[in-house]
Amino acid sequence: MNTVKISTNESSFEKYKETITGVVYLDFGDFSFPEKNWNDFVIVIMNNWIKSINNIKLGISEYADLLFFDGSFYVRIKITDKDNCLIECIENHRTEKIIFKEQIKFKKLEKEIFSTAKLCKVFCTRQNWRSEELDELDYLLRK
Repeated sequence: MNTVKISTNESSFEKYKETITGVVYLDFGDFSFPEKNWNDFVIVIMNNWIKSINNIKLGISEYADLLFFDGSFYVRIKITDKDNCLIECIENHRTEKIIFKEQIKFKKLEKEIFSTAKLCKVFCTRQNWRSEELDELDYLLRK
């Protein structure tokens, strides 16, 4: 079974008004999605991914879309059996083109999302940054 790492780079984080951006992408080892060093709205992404993964875990939805916000990229997660899920990396420029697929353990994906979100929160807290996005992330991590 393969794994995926969510790559971030704290030194890339910047805050402008209420928005925090930084490097965030999926690293499958020999493939990065959307691309290596992708810069996006990192806290908004973490909030979306936590909500989406919780919805699939609770059976609210059959699949979860993990969105990137700066571009037309997203990752679709589908549960394939009791322990595993299929990750589809999708480029959505008028067609939903699947550019990469990987089967992984759902629990490992869930753990990776939550630990990355916690690291992002810790870094932002050390910077004394405050925003509604960070308040939402704090709430989601305490649930």
